[in-house]
Amino acid sequence: MVIAIGLRKERGHPVTKRPRKSKMVAKKGHCGPYRKLVKEVIFDICGHAPYEKRMMELLRNGLDKRALKLAKRKLGTHIRAKRKRETLGLEVQKTRLERKRLMDEHHEAMRKIKKEKKEKLARLKAERNARSRKEKTTTKPLDSLPVATAPGTVPTAPEKKPEAKPKVEAKPEAKPKAEAKPKAESKP
Repeated sequence: MVIAIGLRKERGHPVTKRPRKSKMVAKKGHCGPYRKLVKEVIFDICGHAPYEKRMMELLRNGLDKRALKLAKRKLGTHIRAKRKRETLGLEVQKTRLERKRLMDEHHEAMRKIKKEKKEKLARLKAERNARSRKEKTTTKPLDSLPVATAPGTVPTAPEKKPEAKPKVEAKPEAKPKAEAKPKAESKP
């Protein structure tokens, strides 16, 4: 006995397909706009549930299977657990990329600051060297420097001290040698 089903498309009575009305069970688990808004508000206020935080920690450490077991125990079905693991995995990946981006920006900013400091230091050294060369060529006498005054007084021109003439010390004249006195004669 030979059974042949579906060998030719024309077999059977020709009919037109009618669109089927969707059943209510097909909508199970789908969020409408109001329910979605409520979920977002609750998530913004409360954050993740404790089991979700634990799952995220397991996913960060690479324990996907353990995270799936935890989700299955908390949510009840394997399909819901897989869906939850997928969404939390994407969130972990997004936070990791965001952290990496922030660290790269921070490192770039620090490199920029170091470069600016280095350039400023080099500029200051060059100015200092130029100033010291200039001071070596033109030295000012101490008399031309400003005099420090007490607050509230008018600065005056520095008083010039009369130049003292060098004293020439005269050599003392040589004293004439005293004449030798005759020795007194001794009495007998």
